[in-house]
This record gives sequence, C-alpha cells and structure tokens, in this order.
Amino acid sequence: MKGGFDVYMGMSEVKKDQELTKKVCGVLRRMYEEAIDNGKERRAKAIAKLWRG
Repeated sequence: MKGGFDVYMGMSEVKKDQELTKKVCGVLRRMYEEAIDNGKERRAKAIAKLWRG
C-alpha cells in the first residue's frame, strides 16, 4: 500500500478482543479464498494454518 504501514500483533492479543478476532478471521478467509482461486495451494495451506491458530 502506498503510504501505509504494517502492524504486528500476536494471536494471543487478537484473541482477547472478540471484534478484532472476527475482523482477522474475515481477512484470513478472503486471503485463503484468493489463494485458492489463483491456484496457490501452498499459500492457502499456510493461511489455513494461521486461521486455526
């Protein structure tokens, strides 16, 4: 992203906030679906691993 920045949060912190957990799961779901649609099986597996936490 132009002019953007990255933020790192551990999953233990994310899991403490229900709304944040929903948002993170939504993002991971979209990333997973995009990887599957583009035939990137290895990336999809890595995303699924994160999703399971």
